[in-house]
Amino acid sequence: MNEFTYIYDGQTHTNLDPEYMTALGIDEETQEGIIKQRDFELSQNVEKRAAAYKIESDPLFLEAVRKSYEGDEEGAEVARTLGLQAVARIQTRYPIN
Repeated sequence: MNEFTYIYDGQTHTNLDPEYMTALGIDEETQEGIIKQRDFELSQNVEKRAAAYKIESDPLFLEAVRKSYEGDEEGAEVARTLGLQAVARIQTRYPIN
């Protein structure tokens, strides 16, 4: 999900291997531009991830701590599980590697 794509000669591609791009007829300068664009988009995902954690997963983990402190271990476990599921969704939505 959210795999980096680029359009060349009217077709969408995901393979960034230099041999593949050369076989398509993409010159080295354009290949470098494609890689730089991919790297830029990934760098933006770091910030997007951090913002999403604050909104989506962090409140669930705080709830888990609160419930655990109150002695509600079952509720704490549910909140932790939901928090981990939120983290997985965020990492899928905003890949960084």
